[in-house]
Amino acid sequence: MKPIKLMIPGFLIVAATYGFARYTYGPFLDMIQNDFNLGHQMTGLIGGLPFLAYVIGTLLAIRYIKRLGLKKPIIIGGILASIGLFLVMTSFSLWLLIAGIIVGGASGGFVWTTMR
Repeated sequence: MKPIKLMIPGFLIVAATYGFARYTYGPFLDMIQNDFNLGHQMTGLIGGLPFLAYVIGTLLAIRYIKRLGLKKPIIIGGILASIGLFLVMTSFSLWLLIAGIIVGGASGGFVWTTMR
């Protein structure tokens, strides 16, 4: 396989899982804070959740990569990114928002493990 055929999809999945799923909510944090009437401590906690989820996703992918192969963690990461973005987009409660941020944050860990 030519490297360019792997580089373009690899770039796109990393951009989707890191750029969109993991950090997209950031610019909207002020609106989220107002909509859910959150204090600074809770917004700080929410801001740290994607990194925690990323670490957990990375550890899970490392644990199961021999069983799953190299392609499935990337697919799982893409699915998690889609689910996380959907949950954040449609969240009507704080817990749904937090679930979306956690799921979206984990997506990068699954993808990065196989793309490193």
